[in-house]
Amino acid sequence: MAAKLMAPRISPLELGEPRDADAQEQFYAGDTYDGLRFERPSLDGLDLSSTDFIDCELAGASFHEAQMRGVRFRNCRLEASFAPVLTAIRSTWREVELVAPR
Repeated sequence: MAAKLMAPRISPLELGEPRDADAQEQFYAGDTYDGLRFERPSLDGLDLSSTDFIDCELAGASFHEAQMRGVRFRNCRLEASFAPVLTAIRSTWREVELVAPR
């Protein structure tokens, strides 16, 4: 008799209460963004190399042609993100929830 396969169990993401980021937030390579909520940020074409996003929520983010070499997402939620071309070589995605990506 074959063993019954069980579906994987994924724990829900516990994000806490991120604070609203400044609507004019500038993103720079190598910076760290910790515990922030971003509403519809346009990261199109930006160099985000070696940038850290920790305990962040990015709602409606656009990453088209952003350079994300070595970017690190840890304990983050990306909701309704848009990235027809995504370059994320050597990036880290740990405890990340992707909701309705496009």
